[in-house]
Amino acid sequence: MDAKLHWQSSPDSFAGAWQGEAETADLRLHAEPLNGELNIGKVAFRVESGDRPPRKPSSHGRNNSTPAGPAQVMLAPFTLALGKNASVAVQGSAARAGFRVALHGDAPLQRLMQSAEMIGLHPPQFSAEGGARVDLQIAGGWFSPAQVEGKLQLREVRAKIRGWAEPLLISTASLLLKPGETDVQKIEASAAGETWRGSIVLPRPCTAAPCPLRADLHADEIDLARISQLVQGGTLPWYRFLSPGGAQLPSFLNLRASGELSADRLVIRQLVARQLRTTFEFDEGKLSLQQMQVKVLGGAHTGQWTADFRARPPAFKGSGAIQGGSLDQLAALTQDNWVSGTASLAYQANFFGSNAAEFLTSAEGAARVEAGDGSFPHIFLGAASAPLQMRHLTAQILLRNKQFTLHDARLDTGDALYQLTGTASLARDLNLQLTQSDRQALSITGTLRPPHVAPVPAAASQARLKAQ
Repeated sequence: MDAKLHWQSSPDSFAGAWQGEAETADLRLHAEPLNGELNIGKVAFRVESGDRPPRKPSSHGRNNSTPAGPAQVMLAPFTLALGKNASVAVQGSAARAGFRVALHGDAPLQRLMQSAEMIGLHPPQFSAEGGARVDLQIAGGWFSPAQVEGKLQLREVRAKIRGWAEPLLISTASLLLKPGETDVQKIEASAAGETWRGSIVLPRPCTAAPCPLRADLHADEIDLARISQLVQGGTLPWYRFLSPGGAQLPSFLNLRASGELSADRLVIRQLVARQLRTTFEFDEGKLSLQQMQVKVLGGAHTGQWTADFRARPPAFKGSGAIQGGSLDQLAALTQDNWVSGTASLAYQANFFGSNAAEFLTSAEGAARVEAGDGSFPHIFLGAASAPLQMRHLTAQILLRNKQFTLHDARLDTGDALYQLTGTASLARDLNLQLTQSDRQALSITGTLRPPHVAPVPAAASQARLKAQ
């Protein structure tokens, strides 16, 4: 280092001022986090301090020197190279009370995090590669933690997430460091084969454990099968990703997050829903979806669902309503046109398990259904050439032990009124009975395709079956 310092004092007082300048050559910093050296190179600075130069004495013989404040070291702007075609402009100042540094330029994200760790800023620990546009201000006292404010513009970042088969790709995001929070805006990222956009806000500093965050996220599509492929390469179902003993990811179970989630499409196996929007809260393994709205089966669904991933096995519970749903679309999911028409229902359900089979075995629920303007294309009564019509149907349906039970069900065909009782299983086995007050009852047994229609207990009326 070459330095020239000068002390100028007043002849009438002990006041004075330091002035001067210094310059380093080939300055290098070495620290373990960098796995090598940080080559700073040439750095110039000047020193200013003390009282201003004295003026001529006043008529009263007093010295007219004016206090100018404590000593300061002014760092001349210099360029810090952090990689190929990446450099950051640095300038700042230091005094007895503390220091202030400004950074502006481009830097590799990993190198930037390593440099921050080196000077004691303790940035978040994650494995990521990519670039960042830096506009930061660092200030603090010599014996207190430094405060960092400003903006990082992330570009083409690949972040490795423990337990994911593929990295999270962040095309762009603006990270704003504010005094009380970290605000990540204009996120555009790719995960599970889809594009996600939105924002995330975290407190700064985070005094709670785990640290709560707020998020507003939107996806073009959420496909649970793709999420399953993302998590452990598809070796685990998506719902075991968050369950203890499954993917073994305690960091996700310890997450605390809330906000809004939306998607243009939600895909659950063959079921495709649209325009999903919901508020959510995830608190250490417990997920709550409230005010959930989605277009499904041609109708509008509203409801709320909860999931406890810390339970063994995970437990799920929900309630809601569907208005104007299409029974034709419901039948298409079963690959059999056994019913047509429209329906509305209010439901509540709960189930538990770690796979689809356990879900179906444990499922229990109840629904109040109102349907109409349709038919049962496989069922023909008597000598009628048209299938059994459904002008209007109301029913209370209970689900337990993989079986639906009908209660208080009434069917108006337009020509007759029937009371409908019996059961239907998830395996499509039927044991139903149609009853009229003045006619012989009819039984509907067998499977959805084909069912068997017969008088009960004797052949008092004719019925025939036609499978389409």
